[in-house]
Amino acid sequence: MTTRALVCLALLATPAVAIAAPKPAPAPKVFISQAWIRQPPPGMDMVAGYATLVNKTKAPVVLTGVVSPLFKNAMMHESVRHGAEISMQMLDKVTIAPGKTYEFKPGGSHLMFMGPKHALKPGEQVPLVFQFKGFDAAATAVVKGP
Repeated sequence: MTTRALVCLALLATPAVAIAAPKPAPAPKVFISQAWIRQPPPGMDMVAGYATLVNKTKAPVVLTGVVSPLFKNAMMHESVRHGAEISMQMLDKVTIAPGKTYEFKPGGSHLMFMGPKHALKPGEQVPLVFQFKGFDAAATAVVKGP
């Protein structure tokens, strides 16, 4: 085969390689800050967690759940007042409008983590993954004492 034929074959193969390698999609800009988990009393198998989420995109984002390798499972809840009583209601999703902030905070919406895999200590770092429709966002929560 001549040098010219080899160059032609190389040029023909190059576009196929470029087309086969997809470009990664840019990560949505949802910022998670002030994530913390309240240290549970001894023997308690569920604990509340909190965080602030800011949607820096130009479209709504939908949070569908949160997971952590340090807990068996987690749920999103909101506190609902019925007269003098306050109860928890599970949230299937949380929609955050473009440019808006959503807070999981004491006395309001919060995260409930169940089945800790070990006793949590103040200052411990807890890895979290916030599961949005179409993407995940990692964060770290700090355990705060009672």
